Amino acid sequence: MLARSVQANVLHCNAAISAYGKGGQWQLALSLLSSMPDISIVPSKISYNAAISACSKGGQWQLALGLLTNIMPDMRIVPDEISYSAAISACGKGRQWQLALSLLSSMPDMGVITDEISFNAAISACEKAGQWQPALSLLSGMPDMRVIPDKVSYNAAISACEKGGQWQLALNLLSLMPEQRVVPNAISYNAAISACKKAGSWQLALNLLSLMPEVGVSPDVITYNTAITACEKRGQWQLALKLLSLMPQVGLVQNEITFSATISAFEKGGQWQLALDLLSRMPDVRVVPVAITYNAAISSCSKGSQWQLALRLLSLMPEMTLVPNEITYSAAISACGNGGQWQLALDLLSLMPEARVVPNTVTYNAAVSACEKSGQWQLALKLLSRMPDARVVPSEITYSAAISACEKVGHWQLALGLLSLMPDARVLPDVITYNSAISACEKASQWQLALNLLSLMPEARVVPNEITYNAAITVCERSQQLERGLQLLWESKERVGSLSVAYFPWALARLSVHDPDIISAAFDDVALKLSISQLAPQELSMIAWAFGMLGVHNPTFFHALVMQAVPQLQSFTMGDLLKLGWGSAASGLDVELFMAIQNEVVSRLKQVDLHNLSELSRSAFLQDTLGLLWASNFAGYCSGNLLASARLVIRQAGASMDRPHGPSSSPACQNIGELPCTDADPWQPASKPQAILDLPDRLVIFKPSGWEVYDQHSELQLSSFLQATLGKHFAIMHDEEHQCGFLHRLDLPSSGLVLAAKTYEAYYDLKVQLNAGEIARDYVILCHGWVRPCLTNIKAKVYWRGLLPTSVGDQGKPSLTRLKVTAHARHRATALSLVAVRIATGRRHQIRSHFSHVGHPTVRDGKYTCEATFQSDQDICARNFLHRYRLAFKDLTGNDHEVMMPLPADLMISLQRVTSRDTQSAEAICDWLSGRSLRSWQNYIPLIPDFGGEQGDTKQEARTVAAGTGPSEQDA
Repeated sequence: MLARSVQANVLHCNAAISAYGKGGQWQLALSLLSSMPDISIVPSKISYNAAISACSKGGQWQLALGLLTNIMPDMRIVPDEISYSAAISACGKGRQWQLALSLLSSMPDMGVITDEISFNAAISACEKAGQWQPALSLLSGMPDMRVIPDKVSYNAAISACEKGGQWQLALNLLSLMPEQRVVPNAISYNAAISACKKAGSWQLALNLLSLMPEVGVSPDVITYNTAITACEKRGQWQLALKLLSLMPQVGLVQNEITFSATISAFEKGGQWQLALDLLSRMPDVRVVPVAITYNAAISSCSKGSQWQLALRLLSLMPEMTLVPNEITYSAAISACGNGGQWQLALDLLSLMPEARVVPNTVTYNAAVSACEKSGQWQLALKLLSRMPDARVVPSEITYSAAISACEKVGHWQLALGLLSLMPDARVLPDVITYNSAISACEKASQWQLALNLLSLMPEARVVPNEITYNAAITVCERSQQLERGLQLLWESKERVGSLSVAYFPWALARLSVHDPDIISAAFDDVALKLSISQLAPQELSMIAWAFGMLGVHNPTFFHALVMQAVPQLQSFTMGDLLKLGWGSAASGLDVELFMAIQNEVVSRLKQVDLHNLSELSRSAFLQDTLGLLWASNFAGYCSGNLLASARLVIRQAGASMDRPHGPSSSPACQNIGELPCTDADPWQPASKPQAILDLPDRLVIFKPSGWEVYDQHSELQLSSFLQATLGKHFAIMHDEEHQCGFLHRLDLPSSGLVLAAKTYEAYYDLKVQLNAGEIARDYVILCHGWVRPCLTNIKAKVYWRGLLPTSVGDQGKPSLTRLKVTAHARHRATALSLVAVRIATGRRHQIRSHFSHVGHPTVRDGKYTCEATFQSDQDICARNFLHRYRLAFKDLTGNDHEVMMPLPADLMISLQRVTSRDTQSAEAICDWLSGRSLRSWQNYIPLIPDFGGEQGDTKQEARTVAAGTGPSEQDA
């Protein structure tokens, strides 16, 4: 203009100031305003309004306010509604909602008329600050000021409710708009859908989306993205995927937000494969992934324990010119933690400074949690202690993870110590923190401390939840405080707002509640819930477990449970599958369920890579697989496919554990002494263990009475004997987590054969055989009374707590004892039976408790007879008359091995003291005394009943056993 000699005027300056404002150049706008007098141009009201608007757009609320309240009056320029509206808008962008309301209220005093623009700016200021109450107050007050709310007014108010979490009010405003003759637009619906999203009401969000075309409003990309995010928040990945696929059909172009939200939905739904597939398809639709997209994908790998894929994605980000941030590293560290790779998790944490990424609280939480999951409690505590030096403030999540790390390894004192330190660190414990601490007490059976923590929670303003009561009830059960546990169960129903469907049956089973009315009411409630809602896998499996433990027999109910479980077996964890299968085995076989479970397990066995699992995860997987083998075998339906797959994977796991310790075929020490059973002298007192069969990787040992297999409850330890004899050749024999190589136990007062493994591969090979019913364990016992020869099975559930005797009845773990009565005898006035026994299950004190249950306790058994009987039995036998005389198993190549051991000298002497009742009994007792006619249990011929002079006694015996109780010990 100067070159053409055109004189600049106020219009030119106003236009320039406005242009600077629209371009975000608020500094240039103010500079031009201040220089206008220098070129002899007097700024007008429009000049100042444009400058205030420029400051508003640049977020400079202080400067905007200064122009309005200071400079304009000084320049004798009266602000108008445009001036105020621009200043109110500037305050809103600076989240100064109080100042915005103050300006609005001052307008009438200044002679400035409020209009819809000024009100909208004030409502928007409240919305940006999440102040939904003032926003609604302004909206409702507009008619009093003769200002009619418009679309912008309602949209701002709906958005304010959305930010304040008031989804009901947001929907109410949306419904009021047509009544006020205001037509909602896409922005209105988007804000309402977002409100539903934040409240977790994905159904309402989708309903609003479906309503939009009906009212003539076209959804836009923001609408679909918001709806997808609503589904993502609640793990509704199928619906999110459906919305994604619908967008091209309605003419909308998907963007990076769409894909990121859908991938995040997959992550929450545990669908890591779909998340990675969608990420790989983004270039096909010309959408470039952003950091948020990769973060969601890495997080999905974390949920799926796919730590290698998570690290691969992390390494790809620089190639995509994407900079990983603390969220990226936190997700990758979490992935390593879930995969048991705690070392890699700590490596990533240490690499972050080099990548110029500052670890935050979430990052440390992920690292502490990685250590916790792998049992590295010392490292978890070390990370916690390092956080202040790294200028990172620990949160309640950090402490909870550290407490949980201590809880997992039984360090309850450290767990409680951390809890007590939290107030000094200005960190308030939450319900997860208390739950971890109570669980630590539960593992150590410290029930008083656990209940004390529970009582302290209200003082700390922490509300107990279902997990809290789970841990508290469990510690009461383990400590034999059943009444207290039951009190907690009733208390939890009153104090916890929402309990899972499985909670009450689980607690009843845990506490061994026998009241049929309570049990029936609990399962009636479960049946109702099953009929009206879809239950999660964890709930279904826990219900099945409780079903079996409580001895509930209801085929209709269990069928309804199966119908829900089978379609979603892929979502069950291995532990959940075990509970489901175990419950079915204990309650009655459901063939369809067992077929489906076994097919699912076989599929997982074919895919599993045990090398990529942590030690804890690998151990859990192996134990769950073995448990499923046991359940399938007990139910009589163990498929060959399952057995072959399990044998392969489990043996390979054992072999890999042997590698760090050298060759698995290290020769056994020659001094261990082989003692073939045929050459054994049955009359030679056996005060020390003897090796009866010694193979390169497994052996059979004779355990004398008074020796404990392992556990350190007695001075004479079979494990110590083997360790001393074999030295350090075999690592497993020093590994208590693997029972020092022993496959089974034998009660302290009992004698007999024990099977042990020298290598981990042999141990797991034998474990498979044991759980699949391929190992035969045969016993001989002398018991009270004349057992009816027709009694061939004792099938009764058992349960036990601590050192208390095993209880037998209709609740507990299913157990089966097979028997053949070989002889009836007397000792003075005491009736006795010599019985060959084979156990189909190996429960604690199974034979002793089962025979006591049917009225025929074993001789000289201090736990399962009354004191008087125990003392009088001393004349017959000095110790419990129970001897495991035979073991049959296979070696690693599949060859069969059978080992038999005659009665030891003390039991032979005892047996010589009894008088046979009949000729067949005399012959059988003679065979047992000679030790030369030992055979498999199944080859023994049961005693043929003699109904001669003892007919009355036999009938009485038949009546008592048929009743399932037998004579009381006082009457025996």
